[in-house]
Amino acid sequence: MSSPEEKAKRARRRGQKHKKRNKAKKIGRYGFGIKEENIEEWASYNYDHLQSCSCPMCGNKRNSVWSKGDEKLTIQERSDNEKINEEIKNEWKYI
Repeated sequence: MSSPEEKAKRARRRGQKHKKRNKAKKIGRYGFGIKEENIEEWASYNYDHLQSCSCPMCGNKRNSVWSKGDEKLTIQERSDNEKINEEIKNEWKYI
């Protein structure tokens, strides 16, 4: 028979699966425009391999083909680069 630990693991996996299906329903409804009568079937096929959107608007800009140079940097990295450039300019003034 199965031990209480195995039952807890199984219950956790079922809960995770349920969460994934609910997320797939939400994405299907609002992201892909799947009709309400087809949403259950669509979610049952697609819940296990959903990928986040990778478009440049909502994806990671570092991986985007359209982002170049400084656009791929985070705000923190940009501000650090500006500070470093300011320090370099100030050092060259005195040389």
